[in-house]
Amino acid sequence: MTSPRKISLFLVDDDSLYLKMLEQNLSGNKNIQVKSFDSAESCMKELHSNPDLILLDFFLDGKSQNNINGLEALMNIKKMEPNLYVVMLSSSENVEYLLSCMANGAADYLVKSRNTAKRVEAIINELFSTT
Repeated sequence: MTSPRKISLFLVDDDSLYLKMLEQNLSGNKNIQVKSFDSAESCMKELHSNPDLILLDFFLDGKSQNNINGLEALMNIKKMEPNLYVVMLSSSENVEYLLSCMANGAADYLVKSRNTAKRVEAIINELFSTT
């Protein structure tokens, strides 16, 4: 009997504390391989490693003025990898942000909460279930 394939998940958030907390929560799942990034640019440079899913913060302020925000990153990622699942993550419940993300190819839009890791695991189960 073979064990299930690990899902490669890229986490992208410029909030280092939230990123670390989410990474630790998701790393507890032996079926998820997590790689974290503090900018969209650093994430996009690693797309060649073929992640299964990207969890991308909507409000990426970045470390410099030249960094792109989450929506711009979503559009760029979908141009490069149209079939890649990208789930947007935000502290805002603004419906316009949600609609904009979904119109640009996001698989889902999650509002940051204590349950984000569990919700991400549920999305992974839904997207990658083999049953």
